[in-house]
Amino acid sequence: MIRSACGGPRTPAIVGVSPAPHNKMSELRLALQLALRRDQSGQDLAEYAILLALIAIIVVISLNTLAPQISASFNNTASAILTGGS
Repeated sequence: MIRSACGGPRTPAIVGVSPAPHNKMSELRLALQLALRRDQSGQDLAEYAILLALIAIIVVISLNTLAPQISASFNNTASAILTGGS
């Protein structure tokens, strides 16, 4: 058992949660704080948003880089169709 400075029993503290007097409201507040610490669904959503933003940036950069080659390829195909393939 952990002893406090005055020699009485002391309960171990939960990191980030301040001790409060024992009543129903403080127990509910403690339960809510612990539940929010365990809930990481918002963190997952943020990770997916960052990943999606990075993919979008990569696509835009690659399309800007490849745009002249893609345009030339479409123009060559269009003129080949219009001239009969020769």
